[in-house]
Amino acid sequence: MEKNSHKHDHQNLTPESIKGVITGEDLYRFCSELGLMLYWGIPLVQVLETMEESLDNPLMKEITGMIREGYIRGESTEDIFNRFPHVFKPAMVRWAALGARYGILDYAMLNLAGIIRFEQIIAKRNSPLSPKELGNFFLCLSSKLKEKEETESADISATLLIKEIRCSPPLLQELIREITLYKTPIADEISGNGIADTEREGIFQGISERYTTSPFLKEMAPPLVWHLLESAEEGGYLADMLEILGLYLTDKNNLFPAPESMEIPSELIMDKKIPRLLAEKILEIIEKDEEKKGCIIIDGDIFNFYIYGTTKPLAPVLELPGEYEERESHEKRESADILHSAIGHLKSLLQIDPAEKRLPQTTRTRLIINGKNHTVTATVQPPFPFPKEEKRNFSLFIQQEEKIEIAITDAKQQA
Repeated sequence: MEKNSHKHDHQNLTPESIKGVITGEDLYRFCSELGLMLYWGIPLVQVLETMEESLDNPLMKEITGMIREGYIRGESTEDIFNRFPHVFKPAMVRWAALGARYGILDYAMLNLAGIIRFEQIIAKRNSPLSPKELGNFFLCLSSKLKEKEETESADISATLLIKEIRCSPPLLQELIREITLYKTPIADEISGNGIADTEREGIFQGISERYTTSPFLKEMAPPLVWHLLESAEEGGYLADMLEILGLYLTDKNNLFPAPESMEIPSELIMDKKIPRLLAEKILEIIEKDEEKKGCIIIDGDIFNFYIYGTTKPLAPVLELPGEYEERESHEKRESADILHSAIGHLKSLLQIDPAEKRLPQTTRTRLIINGKNHTVTATVQPPFPFPKEEKRNFSLFIQQEEKIEIAITDAKQQA
């Protein structure tokens, strides 16, 4: 794949600000395309790059590009989406963040797309229990779950926990009875060796199956609600899912975008372009080296560049304005943000997934650098490598230096 380098002219990079309105249809297309391409196994940053080119609404295109930029810099899903409160409301932000945290972002986005297009799949029409009443019940249960998890999570009894909630509407009392109908109290059983074995129970365990034979559950909420809660309990994020559904059911404005116009300032749009130029400049510097090899070492916000047989701070090599070591702390933070973004764009140029932080990657890409055709081989040592022990313990992911080794060869020599 060939890409053209551009001259590093930092002038005339300030476009006009972008104004517009994001509709429910825009959000539906964003969620459905993002979820579907992730489900197909396409890397997140590549998905967002494709969407930035294909979306019709100029404002949504720009927001998608800025989301991509946030992931390139290593920001969390919650922080990225919270940057656009007029577009991504609390229920959507929390659902997307939950999806990213549990590795089910595709599933989360596809469900969001379905709810945006067909809201009746969550809020049942003509239900004797209003969406607000059901939503408040879910929020209350979520709060109780979180409270129990912080104190005595090992001894949660679904039956006792759900009955702790005092609900005034008689229908909710009946719903609680229906949910706990087939639950047996936690009991200690003495096994043959005399050791007490405590049986755990789930709140919504098996409720999807019971929905098919329970007229009352069918009357209260659509099947997707019970399926989401059962799946969330199995996955260990029930309290979060209850909160998300509660936010939406109590107020649909917690999900749908605001109808008023919004504006993205020109300086935010400009910030995307400079890191792209710096990424290209890194490759140009390496291409001019006698060995055509270089290595970037990243340790948090410290960037070093091994080139010309010596290691130097990356910022002065790229000629960022001012003396890096003498800057104020907020200026250093700004430089670090630019460098993180530049490294992300460098990875994209080299067809490396910028969002991958745990698996090593090696790629070979054809690029035009300094006006010549080259083959660029890149190897990345990730900052959070998987531990040698075969344990699913995320506390073992200790941050290390990230290394990006780059070697450039003439494309003719490769041929």
